[in-house]
Amino acid sequence: MSVRSAISYSLLATFSFAAVTASLFAADPESPEVDPKELPRIPPVEIEDAISTIKMRPGFAVELAAHEPQVMDPVSACFDEDGALFVVEMRGYSERRDESLGRVKKLTDKDGDGVFETATIYAKDLKWPTGVQCYDGGIYVTASPDIIYFKDTDGDGIADDQSVAFTGFGASKLNMQALCNSLRWGPDNRIWGATSNNGGTLRRGDEPEEKAVRVSGRDFSFDPKTHEFRLENISAQFGMSFDANGRRYSSSNSHHLQAIMWETGQVTPNPYFSMPAPRVDIPVDGPAAEVFRLSPDEPWRIIRTRWRIGGVVKGAVEGGGRVSGYFTGATGATIFTGDAYGPEYTGNAFTGDAGSNLMHRKVISHPEGAVQPIAQRGPGEEKLEFLASTSNWFRPVNYANAPDGCIYVLDMHREVIEHPWSIPEGIKKHIDLNSGWKRGRIFRVVPTDSKFERRPSPKLSEASDDELVALLDHANGWHRTTAQRLLWQRGAWKDEYQNKGPRGSDDSPRSKFENALAVGNGNAPDKVEKLTAAATAAGQDPWMTAALLNGLRTPNEASAAFAILGDRADAKSLALQVAGMIGQMGDQKANEAVLARAEASSASERLALLAALASGAEKAGGAPKALALSQLESRLSEAATTASSADAAAADRRAAVGLLKYAKDDASLAMLRRMIGEPALVSTALETLAARRDPELPATVISNWPKLSASVRDAAVGRLAAVPDWAIQFLKAVEAGKVERSSVATAQQKAYRGHRDAAVGKLAGEIFPAPGADRAKIMATYEKALTLKGDAAKGQLKYAQICVACHRSGGQGAQVGPDMVTFKAAGKDSVLKNVLDPNAEVAPQFVAYTVTLKNGEVLIGMIASEGSEDLTLRMPGGIERTLKRTEVQGMAGLGASLMPVGLEAQITVEEMADLLEYVATAKD
Repeated sequence: MSVRSAISYSLLATFSFAAVTASLFAADPESPEVDPKELPRIPPVEIEDAISTIKMRPGFAVELAAHEPQVMDPVSACFDEDGALFVVEMRGYSERRDESLGRVKKLTDKDGDGVFETATIYAKDLKWPTGVQCYDGGIYVTASPDIIYFKDTDGDGIADDQSVAFTGFGASKLNMQALCNSLRWGPDNRIWGATSNNGGTLRRGDEPEEKAVRVSGRDFSFDPKTHEFRLENISAQFGMSFDANGRRYSSSNSHHLQAIMWETGQVTPNPYFSMPAPRVDIPVDGPAAEVFRLSPDEPWRIIRTRWRIGGVVKGAVEGGGRVSGYFTGATGATIFTGDAYGPEYTGNAFTGDAGSNLMHRKVISHPEGAVQPIAQRGPGEEKLEFLASTSNWFRPVNYANAPDGCIYVLDMHREVIEHPWSIPEGIKKHIDLNSGWKRGRIFRVVPTDSKFERRPSPKLSEASDDELVALLDHANGWHRTTAQRLLWQRGAWKDEYQNKGPRGSDDSPRSKFENALAVGNGNAPDKVEKLTAAATAAGQDPWMTAALLNGLRTPNEASAAFAILGDRADAKSLALQVAGMIGQMGDQKANEAVLARAEASSASERLALLAALASGAEKAGGAPKALALSQLESRLSEAATTASSADAAAADRRAAVGLLKYAKDDASLAMLRRMIGEPALVSTALETLAARRDPELPATVISNWPKLSASVRDAAVGRLAAVPDWAIQFLKAVEAGKVERSSVATAQQKAYRGHRDAAVGKLAGEIFPAPGADRAKIMATYEKALTLKGDAAKGQLKYAQICVACHRSGGQGAQVGPDMVTFKAAGKDSVLKNVLDPNAEVAPQFVAYTVTLKNGEVLIGMIASEGSEDLTLRMPGGIERTLKRTEVQGMAGLGASLMPVGLEAQITVEEMADLLEYVATAKD
């Protein structure tokens, strides 16, 4: 399946604040004209009919808490300590930024009936405001390029004092779907925010420009008292929230719920270890999950999709030809911390899809013993949404936890929500992007249980310190957070209060992971004992293993951990990883401890330890010279014996093969070449032969090509690119038909065409010409598969043959491209197009890159995550490799997916019908 598959439409995020370039979205200068009759206007829903358009899951209903004219275009909201609601109005959306129409309203419910009948314009003349957070009687507001503090000092409901706290967001051309947003009071008594994808260079408002800090790709937090600023991990697009335990979640256009597994302040960088990427998609149904909208697709969107499919205009083909049915623009991810719905709803995540007019719920849980959470649809919502509207005007873009324990829904209420750059001029001139700019609604979701009685808002500004401390144990999250903020503002906060409420009773695997990170940052005498105990008790959980390894910072600590783990039969793999770190550290005494244990161990364990130690030393640039080289060499014959033994365990044989990287004899080379045909050893043998610069490696790979799996083939193509002569031999094999052109991924073909060696690039250009119009002919041939009756059982076999290297289905396969559930939602016609023409449009997150290492190795894959010191590459087969930037010689984007063009050579029309039937009917 294509890595762009069902999520290409996510580029056109409805209100997802997607980071997309003007060139990607630019409408064609000669846009076709549309018959205005094809674009009927959609009438708005008037106030009296608003609730009737909304369908809730059983047991819930909605109430109108506010509506126009009291509120217009709401995109963010925050309740103050006395229950007043500050609402950000982004009235300048989407092309009227320079008119400074943005405002913040202060809404009050004076009679306590749950309706905010009174509104004052607290702040105005803002350019695209997006976020708000209450503090010290005033509010901080994000309005790119600034964060501004407003305060009403005379009590008339209108701010009369304002100052620019920070400036510099989105300094380049602003994309209004990528603005800083989501100000939140954090668990550490700082205000956190999402930078989003416009980035920028930020400084305090009273500082000179040379003090600016680059924030691109990083979220932020600041101390509201001192304005001390800190960069945080990753960057959300629009939507960031904390749960009751202070853990952060976010959303981006095609990633509707992501967990941030560790924060910058929790991890001290370790030069010998790179932490896994902190942001992970946790929904079991994939980041761009299927959704069940009730509203019709807008006429203009249908026309644009038709034009793009036909190549009449440029732009991503929406859902491969299907306009909706999955997340097209996730927005406003919010963890519900209220107490009005019962414990089964507390801690759930709510994310909007404003383009599909719905509110989606996910239940977050932890598989037994697992540090990383998962998110699943709630019971009873397998085929419906928690909340959805039949009206295209309903645009739920954000949410707020409230004093009454309910969640409030911010409905921007627009006829059209779309990035204007993405709409062809022939359509755009017939629709009104400003339609609805004076409308807006805020709904309260309430349980229909007769026992529910809405709690009135308290006056916490009048509460004593002792009363606020008592509220830290309140069942409602708003009370806890607000009490914490007020105590901190008053200077009455104590560190011991941090353990009150849900945080104090948390003994989850996630909490143990965070504790292990804290232990690793310290220097306590029992540090190593605690880390090793936590890691072994977690049963090889990858996050707990990461906490252990990141905490080992000195040769003494690593040696102590190695001694403990080496004595435990259930911790051998951990011991090997620590041995690799010791090899990197280059400390002779620590090396000797590993070597001594190796000598006293069984043959298989000895070779594994030597291989790990040597690999670590090589990674540090020392190769095996930092070890006792003679001792290493004395074991190479033993390694050769183990590697060639059919009776030895596969893991032992792989360790032995890895150790043969340091051999120099021809006999071991010949043996390694034979292993290219052995499935259990091929990957390690390939790596070892490449490291030894075996001149016969191309011939070995080519002769074994039919036996190799798709992931091994991809790895081999990348390895052969490292040496020009190897690359030439491989290309000639393709030219001669010994290797099928279709088995070489499009991104790899392009990488060879752009090879640094001119001769390689020239030959690759002749063998792999850029894809042309032949795709249309092939598509026409295979369209018959849409009408044939397919056999799902046969289709499953075909899926296993050509798809599982990059796509997961039913828990099987690698997660490189979207899960099957994602592209399944797009329909058979979309799957067909993506199989046969995978590069018609490629979403940015699935663009392939070549990464050339300083040792000459060339890797091809997608960037899974990037940090200032590391980057993680996700390659075919789901293999992830984290690289220190110091290892990287250079990177280049290929503008193509990893999906190979030419799969029609591996699948007949009838087999395609079988495959499509399997995808359409298989259980997720």
